[in-house]
Amino acid sequence: MINVKPNIFNRILEKFKALDYTGYSEQYPPFASWKKVSKINKTVEKAWRKSLKTTDKINLFVNIPFCAHKCAFCFLPVICVGEKREQIDRFIEKYFSALSKEAQFYSKIFKGCEFSTLYVGGGTPSLLSVSQINKFFDLLKKNFSFRKNLQTTVEMYPQNINKNIVEAFRKNGTNRVCIGVQSLDQKVLTGIQRRQDIKEVKKAFNILRELGISKINIDLICGLPWQTQESFIKDLKSTIKLKPDQIHINAFMNTPYTIYSIKGGKQPDYKKIESIRKKSFDILKSIGYIKVDSDSMGLTPKSKNFQTADLWDKKSLLGIGLGAISRAYGEIRSINTITWKDYCDAPKNGRIPLERISQMTLEDEMIFYVLEKAANFGYIDLNEFEKLFNKKFENIFDEEFKVLEKFGAKRKKEKLIIPHKLRNDLRRLFYKLPIIAQGLRNSKLKPEFLKKF
Repeated sequence: MINVKPNIFNRILEKFKALDYTGYSEQYPPFASWKKVSKINKTVEKAWRKSLKTTDKINLFVNIPFCAHKCAFCFLPVICVGEKREQIDRFIEKYFSALSKEAQFYSKIFKGCEFSTLYVGGGTPSLLSVSQINKFFDLLKKNFSFRKNLQTTVEMYPQNINKNIVEAFRKNGTNRVCIGVQSLDQKVLTGIQRRQDIKEVKKAFNILRELGISKINIDLICGLPWQTQESFIKDLKSTIKLKPDQIHINAFMNTPYTIYSIKGGKQPDYKKIESIRKKSFDILKSIGYIKVDSDSMGLTPKSKNFQTADLWDKKSLLGIGLGAISRAYGEIRSINTITWKDYCDAPKNGRIPLERISQMTLEDEMIFYVLEKAANFGYIDLNEFEKLFNKKFENIFDEEFKVLEKFGAKRKKEKLIIPHKLRNDLRRLFYKLPIIAQGLRNSKLKPEFLKKF
């Protein structure tokens, strides 16, 4: 266990989370500890070739990083291209050129492999024109192979959704759409610099349904500036009336990367946010939705996004595009550069556009399993752990197991139930000291934090 008081450790975790722009609710090793590396191409190629010998569960994520404008709550690395079609097209064409070169590098490594899922995120993928959508999927099919009937998900913004765009995505295999709604409260929308209303959301939703997209996920954000509990619950109930296949409830994270933070916006009350989220999940459960991951409820177990679900399993994710994140199981975690110039210049310099990397060991994967299972399900499956790693949990983590039981974890048959109040203690128990120390150095926290160790 990290020998530091819980309140200090929690402050460290908050600092780490504030620096995390990957979008994942759980990362291990924490993103703040990832390092810049030299000889990127050889390091990555070697890691992926080793990883592919241990798992055939591989998924592809492609980032389309463009938005017309940046919303005040957004901490993701996006490129703001305005609303003039001519300017948008110039950015997209230049991006496709660099994206193609990155895909070509990985195509050699993944030759003979088939991806299980494809997720096109952003940014705003629905900014692409019909011809650009076709060109984009041609680029992917030229370099990669995909399993039949794979889940292909695309993120869309309500105002961009029209029949031509949806039909072009559908013809290229899209069978799941994530609509980034976030809020329906006009006061909140004005404050976070976002333009939409319930009529546009309903229209977009109906177009998707009409054109045969049955799997529709709606994203909402809880805890936004100017939002109250009453207004969020009202948004949720309006969303429920549409009967989306999945409802994703994110917690607002006021990281240093948001416009709201840059302009001096105060930190939200995270305990209150979690309280509202719990109430929201209870409402959804009462009408038949079931928990499909830590942030989402779906109509059926098949409602979930299979790319990001069950990451505790032996699954790998290749991410390409500006700011895309990858995980080669048992070997590395990595993220691409978030700088437009660096991404576009990387092919000219004969390198892939990687920014940071974290080497992984089998024990790191075990720890990630523990954290993921506890966050998503509230327990550690001891039989599943042994099946995945060919080792008993109690033998690998004997001391940690005893401490967990002392803190209130209960064993029920082959499951170790982890109460919600133990989540941060779980991290303090399993995080490795060198990884925390590296994260502190990268975060440039004051020296007294290091002395605590």
